[in-house]
This record gives sequence, C-alpha cells and structure tokens, in this order.
Amino acid sequence: MSLSKKSIAWTVPVFAALMVLWAGVAQAQRYQLGHGDVLDLRVWNEPDLDGKIEVGSDGMAEFPLIGPVKAEGVTISELEATVESELADGYLKDPQLKLSIEEYKSKEVYVLGAVQKPGAVPLKRDMRLLEVLAQTGGNFGEGGEEILVVRYEGTSSTETESAASAAGAPEIQEGNPGSKILRVDTKDLLHGEPEANLLLQNRDTVLFPPKGRSANQVFVLGNVEEPGPHPITEDMRLPQLIATVGAATQMQGAQVAVTRRGKDGMKSVTFGVRDVIMGKEATDFDLRNGDVLLFMQPQDRYFVIGEVKAPGAFKYQQGLTVREGIIYAGWISRRGDLDSIQISRKVDGDWKDMNAKLSDPVQPGDVIRVKERWF
Repeated sequence: MSLSKKSIAWTVPVFAALMVLWAGVAQAQRYQLGHGDVLDLRVWNEPDLDGKIEVGSDGMAEFPLIGPVKAEGVTISELEATVESELADGYLKDPQLKLSIEEYKSKEVYVLGAVQKPGAVPLKRDMRLLEVLAQTGGNFGEGGEEILVVRYEGTSSTETESAASAAGAPEIQEGNPGSKILRVDTKDLLHGEPEANLLLQNRDTVLFPPKGRSANQVFVLGNVEEPGPHPITEDMRLPQLIATVGAATQMQGAQVAVTRRGKDGMKSVTFGVRDVIMGKEATDFDLRNGDVLLFMQPQDRYFVIGEVKAPGAFKYQQGLTVREGIIYAGWISRRGDLDSIQISRKVDGDWKDMNAKLSDPVQPGDVIRVKERWF
C-alpha cells in the first residue's frame, strides 16, 4: 500500500510524538519533586506503613516512624534511598520499600487554542512542545502557522534553563522583565526542526491559535477572562479590547504588554491597564493583525505575620488566596486563629485594615496577619 504525501505529513508528527513519549519514560526518574506532589509508599512486609504522602509547602514529606524528610528538589529514587536509610537506623531491619508519584501537582503548563483537551498539563519530567501538543490532542489541520509560548521568569530551575538554551529556544520578546513570548513555526515543528521543539518550563502557557478565525485578529494571554484569538476591526483601540477580554482593571499595577512583529524584528511596549482605561495613555494606540497582548499582574511580594510557623515576605502569584498565602508561610501555629485574620492593604496611598476569609484574594503588597487565639 502506498502512502500519499498528505498521509506522510500526518504520520511524521505522530511518530515524532511517540518517540518523545518513549524517551520520556527514561527521563521520569530525573523529575524533581515539589510542593503539592502526592507520593505512594509501599513497604515490604509492613502494610501498616503503606499510604499516600504529600509534599508540604515547606518542601518536606512526613513519613511514618521517621517523620519529616526533605522532598522538594530531589528525585524519587534519591528520596527512596534516604527513607530506606532512615528506616534502617533503628526502626526496621533491611527495609525494602517502593516510592512512586501518585499525582504530579508542583509543575504544569497551560495549553489553549486548537487542541482537544485545553487546560493544565502536569510536567512529569522534561517535556517538549510536541509531546504536550500530542497529549492535549493538537489539531494541526485547524491550527495556525505559529504557536506562541509565554514564559515567566524565575519559574524554572537552572538545569532546565540550561537545557532550553541548548535547544536553541528563540527568545524574541524583550522589554518586559516578568515574561517573554516565544514564537514557534508550526511547519518547523512538524518537520522535526530541533529548535522548534521547545523544552517547556513550569507555568509556561502554550497558545495554538486556530487558523481562519478572522482576517484580522490579535492573541490575548495572561490574566483575562477570555484568553485566545480575538477578532479586531480597523478602528479598534486598546481600551475597547481590554473591555472585551475581561481584563482585571481594578488591580493596582496591572499591565498589558503588546508585542508586534515589524521590519526590524519583534518590538514590545507596556502600558498600565488602569491608565489605558482612564485615558491617560495609549489613547491613539491602534491594534494590528497578529499583535500579542500579555496581561500581567505586578510580580511584587506579599507578607505574612502573626501566628504562623514561618512569617516573612513571599513572592506574589496570580490568583493567590489567603489560604494559599498562609500555607506558604508554613500554616498557622498552635496559637493561631483561622477565624481572626486581617489584611492590611494600601489604598490610594493610605493603609486600610480589613477582616479576611481564607477564600479572599490577595493583592501584591498585602500584609496578612493571623491573630492569636485567646482560648
């Protein structure tokens, strides 16, 4: 049976994806554990010690008999050897145990666009773009000529960054200290060009825009209600688009970075979202076909004080709640009161104190205070 050119074109990416998956099995042991990962413990002839163990916000995993063991930043085989050694030190004679990863929660990427299963994909090991698109059902027949990857600085390990540099990741967008946009030619990816098959990093967002959605469209990413491709008219201005995509206009410090391809390469300009809405800047800024708009919250810090185990300053993350903020501070101490939490927030230059619930959102610069329990 002969194969047509069309069938060969589709067979190549599928075969390449399978090769990546097979290679990934050998890389699985290199995965470094992180906060939120769930482990499955099995101890030979000791069924009472079997169970599920979660890596805590402090990077420690609580094991029976021996207590907390550092798990964050180590591989499953390294942790297994450490636990065996600890159990052999006065607890069990010649312990035989097996550790496996039940759930991957500490590292993930987000995939949107021309895929069958959009959403979060756990990074179980070093994973490249083609594998993630294969897992999410990337439709190369409906996808456009370009794939966009938004990468946030400070989210990956040095080892991963070095591997990405070796793979020739084309860092194109500049001018925004918090993130960068990588553009990948779909044809290059399908034809097996090594530099196109990017090594993905924690918190990357992959957008595979569908083709033919509109003659004129921009691509919207980041902190908006409706990410993805958006059609534009010839007279559409930036404030109109901000209202259309549901950007967070009330968050102080929110920014939008517009990246555009020109004759001299890629250029980027950043505006304050509230200033745009208020007509203070970008009043005459025309949107153009192919523009990429990245909506960002300020990468500031928040603070946790009071009755918590590890008070201090912590890096703010988009969508953070009071509960998560306290978890990163080691959770409450024995004297802490979850029904008595206060947030101090700077509003129009003045500090304002307000009572808070665990589900309340946290803003950059907030000071979370857990009060003492009096009984």
